[in-house]
Amino acid sequence: MHSEDEMHLEEKVMKKIKEEHITFRSRYVFLARKLGLSGGLALSLVLAILFLNIVFSTLRASENLEFLAFGRNGLLAFLESFPYKRIIIAVLFFLGASALLSRFDISYKRPFKIVILLLLVLVIGGATAMTIGGVSERFEERFGQGPLSILRALHRPRDGVWRHGLVGEVMEVEDRALTVKTFRGEEVTVVFTDKTKFLGGSDFQVGDFVRTVGRWKEGTFQAFGIHRSRHGRGKFFLGRKFKKHLSRQPSGQ
Repeated sequence: MHSEDEMHLEEKVMKKIKEEHITFRSRYVFLARKLGLSGGLALSLVLAILFLNIVFSTLRASENLEFLAFGRNGLLAFLESFPYKRIIIAVLFFLGASALLSRFDISYKRPFKIVILLLLVLVIGGATAMTIGGVSERFEERFGQGPLSILRALHRPRDGVWRHGLVGEVMEVEDRALTVKTFRGEEVTVVFTDKTKFLGGSDFQVGDFVRTVGRWKEGTFQAFGIHRSRHGRGKFFLGRKFKKHLSRQPSGQ
């Protein structure tokens, strides 16, 4: 009796397969699919970590966090200098990794929110470790030369000129103004007013690296606040390279 039931069940299954034109796939197809998902997940995670590391490295190298010392005006300058494109790319790769991870068994065996949280910790932790270890700087030094340098374009902090902020090297000191050369070689007159705040003193010298917040007016930059800026921690992106670039620019440019 039991054998007859199995035969009837087998006939029903075969009949359904024929009626619905169900085809069998080789186990190699499933293996290839699994390998593809695993490779896509690994690549998405690596790229998410890489681009988040670029964001962290750019912030550290550019020293643009110093803008926050100027209060509200400094916050505007910092937001303008923030590398939004890199963070958006990192988020997109993280979302891609999350979507791929949802196709694995682990997303069903554990609460998916916990899995995503662990994935986020992995990405942030990996990017932080790369930033502390100076991985981006070493990659740029080794592979970032020549006309096809992708890393240099990704790290470049918008030439140090924004709507509410400016960074550069002091080329000339006047009574109520400074001539500052930006990273792209342009000379800008920074004008002081009675309301300008000098953080750390106003005894500027030629060769000082300064950071200022304010607004543009008639081709000059009116400073609401200014101070000497560090460029030691960012010695690759805005230090040694910055000095070399300025030394090649004619003073009349």
